[in-house]
Amino acid sequence: MRAGDLRIADWAVGIRKVDMFVVSRYRQAMRVGNVFPEILYDQKTKEVVSGNHRLTAYLAEYGEDHDVPAKPVKFKTHRQRLEMFARENATHGEPMDGFTKQKLGVALMLEGANAADVAALFGVPVYKVESWGGRTVIVNGAAKPVKASVDPDIVTKMTVEQYEEHDHKDRGNGFVQNVRQVTRHLKNGWVDWTDDGCVAALKELHKTLAVALQEHGE
Repeated sequence: MRAGDLRIADWAVGIRKVDMFVVSRYRQAMRVGNVFPEILYDQKTKEVVSGNHRLTAYLAEYGEDHDVPAKPVKFKTHRQRLEMFARENATHGEPMDGFTKQKLGVALMLEGANAADVAALFGVPVYKVESWGGRTVIVNGAAKPVKASVDPDIVTKMTVEQYEEHDHKDRGNGFVQNVRQVTRHLKNGWVDWTDDGCVAALKELHKTLAVALQEHGE
């Protein structure tokens, strides 16, 4: 299959973005002759269901005209695509992190899968999957999962830009845990005051906190 004829799907990178560090490692492996599994793609749309990192590496290393090992697959529903995406990512390649699993699990449930179905795909307890379904906000009219740092009872909506920032920068810790960690580091003297970036971030925090406390009457 010609590499340039395959497409990276928006829905796929919305769940798991292409990590260029992984792509770089794959390119190095290609140069020494390592053989990769076939890329699986939707026969109708030419969208990759398994192999976005491999395709990106092939394109960067060899260009669009390079012939890549690829296999077409027929799907009747988007849920079937998501299920194959889950199985493939769970069995080879780079392991999925917790938030990627959460995003994929929510996407599956929105397509009709129940918590037990999703739990079986990921090998996790049903109660964990059920908790994913309750941790969503509305982004551009659609339900999107959020990390533990955001309370969906307080934050019910986000802009696309806010969600992207949350996805890239927020950690899995709860908000109160993060605040307590900053407080503890300050009290214990664990802050590097010679680091200009750190000092700038603390100054921004101080200014933002002062405004927020004033607004909320504290």
